[in-house]
Amino acid sequence: MVDRNGVELTNKPRIYELSMPDDDQHMLKIVKVGKADVGELTVTASNKHGEDSCRIALLLAGEGGGVQFRESETGFGIHRTFFSHVRCVAEAPRFESIMEDMVVSPEETARLAVVVEGKPLPDILWFKDDVVLVESNHLSFVYDDSECSLVILNTTESDSGVYTCTATNLAGEVSCKAELTILKGKGAFSCVKRVTERSSKLDYAAKFISFRATPRDDAVRELEILSQLDHERIVFFHDAFEKKSSIIIVLELYPFTTPYGPGGHSWGHLLTQGPLKT
Repeated sequence: MVDRNGVELTNKPRIYELSMPDDDQHMLKIVKVGKADVGELTVTASNKHGEDSCRIALLLAGEGGGVQFRESETGFGIHRTFFSHVRCVAEAPRFESIMEDMVVSPEETARLAVVVEGKPLPDILWFKDDVVLVESNHLSFVYDDSECSLVILNTTESDSGVYTCTATNLAGEVSCKAELTILKGKGAFSCVKRVTERSSKLDYAAKFISFRATPRDDAVRELEILSQLDHERIVFFHDAFEKKSSIIIVLELYPFTTPYGPGGHSWGHLLTQGPLKT
């Protein structure tokens, strides 16, 4: 029997696993150590001739140590109690891979994924705009070893926002964020946002081109054309970044509500119509 503070621990898959690897060996496996597990455990073995017990203190790395033995006389003979300290080596969570900003079309599936390590394995929480998320028919959490994913099915514009993944264990906590943008209307090519360069504090227009909405080769071709254009009536190219699922082209910022070009369309409208072709 194994107990903590007088409460017997029973076999609970993926939490506490009690087993007998050999006829004379009993094993308790704590699958995922949490704060509630740190403390003293008592293991008791008994039969008609007497009983024996072992007390184990589960500690964080660096706390205590050593083995103590105590003996006492009982009606059944010698009662030997073993008391030992077991160190739990805890490592703070760390991201091996973080999620990236995504741009998807309505009704598509969005998947935000991270790879996180830590001892014990961290607990994962997902947030959207600082509100904790729960699984539903629309949202699901997928865990495969150290890869953790948030999957959003049949996306709509209301799914746009900033998503946060927080990993927590005994040794600490770490978070990362990514922005999900749902394009307006099916078949939309890209979206344009106002962004600020950290070093210069200047504002620019960032065009997010999703590889789901257009082939990567077309997006790269547009990037190459824009980087070579030089005319006073054309927004100038500033910078570009490529991610796993998109290309971000940073351009000179013009007011998106002021008519420029034919038909009185704003630059924000013109930039989202489709890839430039030669």
